[in-house]
Amino acid sequence: SGWNALYVVCEGASQPVYALVLERPVFGMGLLWYLPQGPGVNSAAELTSFLPGFTTLASQRGVFVIKFEPEMAKTPENLQGLSTAGLVQVEPVQQSCSRPGG
Repeated sequence: SGWNALYVVCEGASQPVYALVLERPVFGMGLLWYLPQGPGVNSAAELTSFLPGFTTLASQRGVFVIKFEPEMAKTPENLQGLSTAGLVQVEPVQQSCSRPGG
């Protein structure tokens, strides 16, 4: 409880990037933004192209931290691209689970 849902569309390098943002106030800090399984990108390059407009919007709303959880492959290129963008990998909020055989 205490989360507000926002639906955000920002320009990416080649197409718009869509994201569900869950927003929650943190006393004395500002707003926390959490993007469960998002934004909808396939690579670090797509994510970093989305960041300028997205972080501008976040700043305007008083956001102090953003937790992204994009569903992208953990390739060396993607990991390097995220690191170059200054993004830090932390534990996921939602664990991904599956069982063999479906």
